Amino acid sequence: MTRVLYVAGWQRSGTTVLGNTLGSVPGVVHVGELNYLWSPDNPGRDQCGCGAPFRMCVLWSKVLGELDALSSDRRATAHYLRQAEIRMRHLPKRYAEYVRDGSVPHYSEWVGGVYRAIAKHASASVIVDTTKFPSDGFATFLAPGVEVFVLHLVRDPRAAAYSWTRNKRHGPGGSGALMRAKRPLLNSARWLQVNSLTERYLRRALPASRFKRMRYEDLMSDPKPSFEQIADWLGIEKDVLPFVTDDQVCIEPSHTVMGNPNRFERGATSLELDSEWVHAMSSGDQWSATLPALPLMHRYGYAPLTRGTA
Repeated sequence: MTRVLYVAGWQRSGTTVLGNTLGSVPGVVHVGELNYLWSPDNPGRDQCGCGAPFRMCVLWSKVLGELDALSSDRRATAHYLRQAEIRMRHLPKRYAEYVRDGSVPHYSEWVGGVYRAIAKHASASVIVDTTKFPSDGFATFLAPGVEVFVLHLVRDPRAAAYSWTRNKRHGPGGSGALMRAKRPLLNSARWLQVNSLTERYLRRALPASRFKRMRYEDLMSDPKPSFEQIADWLGIEKDVLPFVTDDQVCIEPSHTVMGNPNRFERGATSLELDSEWVHAMSSGDQWSATLPALPLMHRYGYAPLTRGTA
């Protein structure tokens, strides 16, 4: 059985640094946002986190070769199945079909084969997938031969919204295409949608022992104990976590398909809470980011009338 840690939640919530840290453990591979592997418009330009193009990467060249997925037709078929079966608007229907008769979409069968090939060629006991969308997480849950654990990582919607106003570029060293900014109001509407669907469908589908929620703020305020808690949950030995101090890790090269530009980082990396938004975000943008997210802010411990967390 291939074990997958699927990280769910909204973007700019610390999923890449979480994946890179866990992916630096022997026997764990971080693949980033796996859905971009067959996307025709991957803004990462088909560049692996290790720095090599997919076709030349020591991992992806073997995985794609085994799946006969180096051809554009094969990748186009996988992309079509994802678009047709498991976009977020399809999630209520897929969930109802699963509850009614255990139906498994074709895309789940495909992605299950991908995970098994990754585990084989990476010699991995755990695959970390930071795709984040609950619909992809549900497809992973249904994938044959896969045991999925879901870590629901949440971040203050104002912090996520502020992060999306800062200019970032894809590629190592910020050398690639500019990442499109998102307005705070739209960002928080999506924050609410993604987190709500994760709670409503993905959490309900999984056994309680394989679903965990964690806040970015708690993870980064006290990183070593937080990662030890995740390691215990996944059955990973705590003493192989890549910590050199209580808040610094040594990051190994990753094999991420897509993600935040820090997916290319390696070596000594400090894990620290990014709270720039508290002082730098305008009051108007703060309220624009707060209002759509109100239904879930209290549930996650975020005080809507003050800057920061409750």
